[in-house]
Amino acid sequence: MQQPLPLILGAKGGPRSLRIGARWADEYNTVMATAEEVVDLRRRLDEACEKEGRDPATLPLSMMTGWLVGADRGELVDRAGRLSRWKGEDGDGEAFLAGLRESAISGTAEEAIQQLRELEAAGLTRVMGQHLLHRDLDAVALMGREIAPALRS
Repeated sequence: MQQPLPLILGAKGGPRSLRIGARWADEYNTVMATAEEVVDLRRRLDEACEKEGRDPATLPLSMMTGWLVGADRGELVDRAGRLSRWKGEDGDGEAFLAGLRESAISGTAEEAIQQLRELEAAGLTRVMGQHLLHRDLDAVALMGREIAPALRS
Protein backbone atom coordinates (compact mmCIF):
# COMPACT_ATOMS: atom_id res chain seq x y z
CA MET A 1 0.00 0.00 0.00
CA GLN A 2 1.20 3.48 -0.84
CA GLN A 3 2.57 5.33 2.20
CA PRO A 4 1.46 7.83 3.12
CA LEU A 5 -1.95 7.09 1.70
CA PRO A 6 -2.81 9.91 -0.75
CA LEU A 7 -5.84 12.05 -0.01
CA ILE A 8 -7.98 12.53 -3.12
CA LEU A 9 -10.77 15.01 -2.52
CA GLY A 10 -13.77 14.51 -4.80
CA ALA A 11 -16.01 17.52 -5.35
CA LYS A 12 -17.55 19.86 -7.92
CA GLY A 13 -15.56 23.00 -7.12
CA GLY A 14 -17.54 24.72 -4.40
CA PRO A 15 -15.69 27.29 -2.27
CA ARG A 16 -15.42 25.01 0.77
CA SER A 17 -14.12 22.00 -1.15
CA LEU A 18 -11.61 24.17 -3.00
CA ARG A 19 -10.31 25.55 0.29
CA ILE A 20 -10.09 22.09 1.88
CA GLY A 21 -8.49 20.64 -1.24
CA ALA A 22 -5.91 23.41 -1.43
CA ARG A 23 -5.03 22.90 2.23
CA TRP A 24 -5.02 19.11 2.57
CA ALA A 25 -5.50 17.13 -0.64
CA ASP A 26 -2.90 15.35 -2.74
CA GLU A 27 -5.30 15.47 -5.69
CA TYR A 28 -8.59 17.21 -6.44
CA ASN A 29 -11.08 15.07 -8.37
CA THR A 30 -14.24 16.31 -10.03
CA VAL A 31 -16.90 14.55 -12.09
CA MET A 32 -18.52 14.97 -15.48
CA ALA A 33 -16.96 18.29 -16.54
CA THR A 34 -16.44 19.71 -20.01
CA ALA A 35 -13.11 21.22 -21.06
CA GLU A 36 -14.54 24.69 -20.49
CA GLU A 37 -15.65 23.74 -16.99
CA VAL A 38 -12.21 22.25 -16.29
CA VAL A 39 -10.53 25.55 -17.28
CA ASP A 40 -12.73 27.41 -14.81
CA LEU A 41 -12.26 24.83 -12.05
CA ARG A 42 -8.47 24.80 -12.53
CA ARG A 43 -8.43 28.61 -12.27
CA ARG A 44 -10.46 28.58 -9.05
CA LEU A 45 -8.38 25.73 -7.62
CA ASP A 46 -5.19 27.68 -8.37
CA GLU A 47 -6.63 30.73 -6.61
CA ALA A 48 -7.51 28.61 -3.57
CA CYS A 49 -3.99 27.19 -3.50
CA GLU A 50 -2.47 30.65 -3.64
CA LYS A 51 -4.67 31.78 -0.72
CA GLU A 52 -3.37 28.80 1.27
CA GLY A 53 0.24 29.56 0.34
CA ARG A 54 0.48 26.42 -1.78
CA ASP A 55 2.03 26.13 -5.23
CA PRO A 56 -0.92 25.26 -7.52
CA ALA A 57 1.35 22.96 -9.53
CA THR A 58 1.48 20.62 -6.52
CA LEU A 59 -2.27 19.88 -6.65
CA PRO A 60 -3.25 17.73 -9.64
CA LEU A 61 -6.79 17.99 -11.00
CA SER A 62 -8.48 14.78 -12.13
CA MET A 63 -11.96 13.78 -13.24
CA MET A 64 -14.24 10.77 -13.29
CA THR A 65 -16.56 10.69 -16.28
CA GLY A 66 -18.50 8.38 -18.55
CA TRP A 67 -16.54 6.37 -21.10
CA LEU A 68 -18.02 4.88 -24.27
CA VAL A 69 -15.53 4.36 -27.09
CA GLY A 70 -15.28 2.12 -30.13
CA ALA A 71 -12.53 1.43 -32.64
CA ASP A 72 -14.90 2.72 -35.33
CA ARG A 73 -18.44 4.07 -35.57
CA GLY A 74 -20.03 0.62 -35.95
CA GLU A 75 -18.35 -0.73 -32.83
CA LEU A 76 -19.29 2.43 -30.92
CA VAL A 77 -22.98 2.18 -31.85
CA ASP A 78 -23.02 -1.54 -30.98
CA ARG A 79 -21.45 -0.81 -27.60
CA ALA A 80 -23.94 2.03 -27.01
CA GLY A 81 -26.83 -0.30 -27.80
CA ARG A 82 -25.56 -2.88 -25.32
CA LEU A 83 -25.11 -0.21 -22.66
CA SER A 84 -28.62 1.07 -23.34
CA ARG A 85 -30.05 -2.42 -22.78
CA TRP A 86 -27.92 -2.86 -19.64
CA LYS A 87 -29.53 0.31 -18.29
CA GLY A 88 -33.00 -1.07 -19.04
CA GLU A 89 -33.58 1.07 -22.13
CA ASP A 90 -34.59 0.08 -25.66
CA GLY A 91 -31.13 -0.72 -27.05
CA ASP A 92 -31.06 2.05 -29.67
CA GLY A 93 -27.34 2.81 -29.83
CA GLU A 94 -27.68 5.99 -31.86
CA ALA A 95 -30.30 7.42 -29.50
CA PHE A 96 -28.21 6.45 -26.51
CA LEU A 97 -25.18 8.25 -27.94
CA ALA A 98 -27.26 11.34 -28.69
CA GLY A 99 -28.35 11.44 -25.05
CA LEU A 100 -24.89 11.23 -23.49
CA ARG A 101 -23.64 14.15 -21.47
CA GLU A 102 -21.25 16.44 -23.26
CA SER A 103 -18.68 15.64 -20.59
CA ALA A 104 -18.58 11.90 -21.39
CA ILE A 105 -15.61 10.58 -23.33
CA SER A 106 -17.40 9.07 -26.29
CA GLY A 107 -16.81 8.36 -29.94
CA THR A 108 -14.23 6.51 -31.94
CA ALA A 109 -10.77 5.98 -30.51
CA GLU A 110 -9.51 8.98 -32.48
CA GLU A 111 -12.34 11.16 -31.15
CA ALA A 112 -11.66 10.02 -27.58
CA ILE A 113 -7.98 10.89 -27.96
CA GLN A 114 -8.94 14.38 -29.14
CA GLN A 115 -11.34 14.85 -26.21
CA LEU A 116 -8.68 13.73 -23.75
CA ARG A 117 -6.11 16.10 -25.26
CA GLU A 118 -8.58 18.98 -24.91
CA LEU A 119 -9.13 18.09 -21.26
CA GLU A 120 -5.38 17.94 -20.68
CA ALA A 121 -4.93 21.36 -22.30
CA ALA A 122 -7.71 22.65 -20.02
CA GLY A 123 -5.72 21.60 -16.93
CA LEU A 124 -6.71 18.00 -16.22
CA THR A 125 -3.93 15.58 -15.26
CA ARG A 126 -5.86 12.31 -15.05
CA VAL A 127 -9.18 10.86 -16.22
CA MET A 128 -10.98 7.97 -14.58
CA GLY A 129 -13.28 6.59 -17.25
CA GLN A 130 -16.44 4.84 -16.13
CA HIS A 131 -16.60 1.88 -18.50
CA LEU A 132 -19.90 0.27 -17.50
CA LEU A 133 -19.90 -2.74 -19.85
CA HIS A 134 -17.86 -4.68 -17.34
CA ARG A 135 -17.56 -7.86 -19.39
CA ASP A 136 -16.51 -6.00 -22.54
CA LEU A 137 -12.79 -6.61 -22.31
CA ASP A 138 -12.34 -5.67 -25.96
CA ALA A 139 -13.12 -2.07 -24.96
CA VAL A 140 -10.48 -2.24 -22.25
CA ALA A 141 -7.98 -3.66 -24.75
CA LEU A 142 -8.80 -0.78 -27.12
CA MET A 143 -7.88 1.69 -24.38
CA GLY A 144 -4.55 0.00 -23.84
CA ARG A 145 -3.77 -0.68 -27.48
CA GLU A 146 -4.75 2.62 -29.13
CA ILE A 147 -5.74 5.34 -26.69
CA ALA A 148 -3.14 5.21 -23.92
CA PRO A 149 -0.12 5.01 -26.28
CA ALA A 150 -1.41 7.95 -28.36
CA LEU A 151 -1.59 10.13 -25.25
CA ARG A 152 1.97 9.35 -24.22
CA SER A 153 3.37 11.10 -27.29
